[in-house]
Amino acid sequence: MFYDRYKASTATRSATVQATFTDTGGLSGLELSKGTDRLVNDVHITRDPIPSLPTPAGEGDAADQPVEQVATNLASQSKYGTRSLPVQVGQLARNDAEALAMAQWLAPRYANATVRISQVTVTGLGFDQWTELLGLMILDRIRVQRTYAGFALDVQLLVRGVGMDIQLDPPSWDFAFPTDLPPPGELATKLVLGGTVGLGAATLSF
Repeated sequence: MFYDRYKASTATRSATVQATFTDTGGLSGLELSKGTDRLVNDVHITRDPIPSLPTPAGEGDAADQPVEQVATNLASQSKYGTRSLPVQVGQLARNDAEALAMAQWLAPRYANATVRISQVTVTGLGFDQWTELLGLMILDRIRVQRTYAGFALDVQLLVRGVGMDIQLDPPSWDFAFPTDLPPPGELATKLVLGGTVGLGAATLSF
């Protein structure tokens, strides 16, 4: 199934909590992960030339000559080393200023390794949450609340998958939800064909 690229930011089930899991309501485990797979502190963006501009006679290159735009986060580099953006972005930026703005937006946003909740497990039997549990789908928003040994956690997550483990003896029905943080709160600037809205600097998350 393919979703609109903005579904995680705009869909009702992604924007509002569909189920809450607590220590007294079936929450049985959290898997935490911390790594540098999403850490970026060196961003290079070179946009595509504008094809509509004329090519000078006798020359093979387009008249529009994009210049590579670079943004770095020195504090992050001193701590983690240089971590370059592993994907190409910004090819559709309308000019070098927009490409630079995107690079400057990305470099600090992903500059530090953070602890993420990669999976939430919930016990189904005995907690009367079947409507919520069986109704959860990919990109639904859930809320997790945990308090034990003086540690308090209250976070909202997006479901990335749904798994179930059903046993007969002893009887059990456990759910596993791979999760990720919701996208940033600011509204994305959408690219509209034939419209006046262009590709802004706050359009990408990964």
